Amino acid sequence: MVADGSSSPRRAVLSIAAGTGAANLIVVAGSPVIAYLFTPSEFGTFSSIAAVAFILTPLLSLRLELAVPLAEDEVDSRTLVVVGCACALVVGAFVATALLTVTLVTGDALSPWAWTAPLIAAPMAVFQLLNALAIRAQRYSAIAIRNVTVGLATLVLQVALGASGLGISGLLLGWGLGQLAGAMSLLRKSGLNDAGARQSYTLRQGKAILRRFRHVPTVLAPAGAINVMGLQLPVILLAALYGPDVAGQFGLTQRVLTAPVALIGLAVAQVYLGRLAAVRRAGGEPPVRVFRDATRQLAVIGTGGAAVLLLFSEPLFLWVYGSSWATSGQMARMLSIALLFQIVASPLSQTLVVYGRHKTQLAWDSSRLIIVGSTVYFSSALDASPVQTVAGLSMATAATYAISWYLSWRTLSVAHAQWRQEQPPQQLS
Repeated sequence: MVADGSSSPRRAVLSIAAGTGAANLIVVAGSPVIAYLFTPSEFGTFSSIAAVAFILTPLLSLRLELAVPLAEDEVDSRTLVVVGCACALVVGAFVATALLTVTLVTGDALSPWAWTAPLIAAPMAVFQLLNALAIRAQRYSAIAIRNVTVGLATLVLQVALGASGLGISGLLLGWGLGQLAGAMSLLRKSGLNDAGARQSYTLRQGKAILRRFRHVPTVLAPAGAINVMGLQLPVILLAALYGPDVAGQFGLTQRVLTAPVALIGLAVAQVYLGRLAAVRRAGGEPPVRVFRDATRQLAVIGTGGAAVLLLFSEPLFLWVYGSSWATSGQMARMLSIALLFQIVASPLSQTLVVYGRHKTQLAWDSSRLIIVGSTVYFSSALDASPVQTVAGLSMATAATYAISWYLSWRTLSVAHAQWRQEQPPQQLS
């Protein structure tokens, strides 16, 4: 595989960030059309199935995409991808068959669409694995283009299928086909089908590569699922406790608010991570000042975004999406506090990764999962309204991100103190 010429770090970041940003903007721009074609109940069912698919994705891929850039040679990297893809497709098909069988036997005991979640998660997992291979080959521009293509193709398919009157099946089929198209486009230039490469895909080689990177599927895969569950569990619980209509209102709110958070988070996180990692490799002074400056900048951006939501989200949602989606505007207003804390803390959480605080990160992910899940459940048990429950969820989420920021700051402060102790007195002066 040949690099596409965008191999410099800055250009790589800009290419991927631009592609991701454009894909998110496509999602937001297409939301009014989706809201017009589908009812809140239909979108709620889709949102809950999508949430389950997101949770299943790191389990199906075994998170082997994290090991692809670390492989010693091309044979090992391709073997990792093949093993991950095989696992995703086989396990995904098995789980889907099992869920479909249970649904047919028990009737209404399960959602009639639950079996589609692993079928959608499988191509998502394959896409991530092939994307990691493309990153290893430094095909950054190609990745950016494909991110935009997948977002646009998914939207076009969902709109076309929705206009045909397919309802929930149109949303699910459009999303699944969009992910499959992205995976197939990456597969064509992955080199996995080369005659020489196919000869290296043996069961013995697969077992050997799994033993070498056994910490990835045994530790990082469950950790990744816990991390995703902390984000996706609320919509699943809202669907179970309040019904698909409420889940749809919340799902649209998430769809609209996720784009600016992702754009800001990716841009700041890449710059902050680059400076932090460079200092870490060089053994220099931990950049506490950079952390503080980034915090102030993010706080200004987050405060502005939260103010807009507090003041204008309800009339804006009512005007853009119509009266049937008015509750989404109310939920967006409630989530403004959580958005502020997420914008500030999420990009800076890379500090834990750079300084190897994986157990701390896992503990935070687990705590967030418990806190947000408990908040939604007990709010429902206390007969809180959906909007009141989302308000409680917002405060709980804000608290978890405040803890995340503190853990990052504490990690950097301890590293800075240790660095000062190791320096000769004359160097410090």
